Amino acid sequence: MVRFDRWFVFVIISVFGVGSVYAMPADDLLLAHLNDTRASLQIAPLFFDPTLQKAAADQATYMATADTATHTGENDSRALERVQAYDYTGDISEIVYGTADADPINALNTLLKSVAHADILLGQFVEIGIASATSETGQTYWCIVLGIPPGASGAAVPLQAETGDNTATQATQTSATAAAFNPAQVGTIVIALLALIAAGILIYLGFQPPKPRYDPLRRR
Repeated sequence: MVRFDRWFVFVIISVFGVGSVYAMPADDLLLAHLNDTRASLQIAPLFFDPTLQKAAADQATYMATADTATHTGENDSRALERVQAYDYTGDISEIVYGTADADPINALNTLLKSVAHADILLGQFVEIGIASATSETGQTYWCIVLGIPPGASGAAVPLQAETGDNTATQATQTSATAAAFNPAQVGTIVIALLALIAAGILIYLGFQPPKPRYDPLRRR
């Protein structure tokens, strides 16, 4: 029984340790929830794009520093200029949002309640970059940049909207579709499966009875 208890404690620590170390980042969690919502509406998932991610991170950091949600960035830059600075040449849409609630799911749900934001997030975009930053006052600022890669068919239709307190949106939409996946989500699933397999092995070993010790003085 002592042997099982020791293994059982180790299993509990291992499982919870893996969950803590490999917890899904906020931006990945938001994207996973967004793609789940798109899937429920039979809309193709969005593909994570590192270039759009860099532009989103720059603007999220700038907003946290200025402590306000805005499409105007450092040196009066605009969304299109920021993605072009990273050599992205497709059509893009940018959503910025400031909130006292750091939960990414709550942030996305709030945006989806806005018709203007939902039209963009559930529109025919292909790629996405997401970033958030927290200001000194505790406000969390999100920047979501959606894009359509060069060569996609369809004419771009500009769309601009501002809704709610401390939120703003501007977009350029194109009638193109594509299916994709987020590599970060795949890695998270693989790690979770490996953790479950390891836990199962440890639990199995914990139930194995200890081998009797050899005692030369014991009478036969």
